[in-house]
Amino acid sequence: MRDGKLRCVTVIEATGWHPVASVLIQEWFDKDASNRFHVGSNRKPSTATVEFPSSKPELQRRQAFAVNTDCLVKAGGCKSAEDILPGVWQLETGVGPE
Repeated sequence: MRDGKLRCVTVIEATGWHPVASVLIQEWFDKDASNRFHVGSNRKPSTATVEFPSSKPELQRRQAFAVNTDCLVKAGGCKSAEDILPGVWQLETGVGPE
């Protein structure tokens, strides 16, 4: 929050065991935010950072927050960012998960 206004919502999901996999999702409410998805993949396949503006269509926003909680509750269940957020690497292209 800044000046009483919500700036962004951040969701972080990560495994606590080796290999560590994680996803950071940020939805920005700034009017000047770029109207596209940015998927940081410099630590691919284990870690992804997803940033997007709140002006994206509802379906795209849902895909960005579609965390697979099944693998998070099983020991050894999530081994990559793709396991945590299916379709994460396709978000920038506008193609959703299969």
